[in-house]
Amino acid sequence: ARDDRTRDIYDEYLQDERRNAKVVETKQLGIFKVVKILWRPLRRMGFPGTKLKGDPAAVNDSCFVCIPNMPDLQRGVHISDKQSGVEIAALCNPFQILTNHVTLASIEHLPQELSLEYIRFILELTRKASSFRFAFNAEGAGASIPHLHFQGSDSPLPIESIGEDLLF
Repeated sequence: ARDDRTRDIYDEYLQDERRNAKVVETKQLGIFKVVKILWRPLRRMGFPGTKLKGDPAAVNDSCFVCIPNMPDLQRGVHISDKQSGVEIAALCNPFQILTNHVTLASIEHLPQELSLEYIRFILELTRKASSFRFAFNAEGAGASIPHLHFQGSDSPLPIESIGEDLLF
């Protein structure tokens, strides 16, 4: 019964999140056709059950992709590359901006910086999961958390809709 109620809370939260998410602005900007700013008001509140700052059980300043801070239902798939030592959790992103949006987060709390091992890992994963696209943004370039992670989706990434003639 408790698990059913927890799932109901998550379902209700995600429905509210989708209902409240909206495109704030669409306009022409320089060489880009359209800029969309997506406002997700519930994202700042966090996903229900996430350990918040001040919680004595929270680790790494309540980083919401560190596994000990996640709610029980927000778990993912462990992906490991024994050769490089890279370990990632593939998580369903509760704040999706693309269809089938996943977050690939390092198991260890690492800074949002690329290393050669992670570049090789994501290139190999892209080769194996050819229907998916993966993206990385650094902390100073829009990353919302200071924990090494990638975004993945089987939908085209927004940059793919920019015409080649606009890039050169």
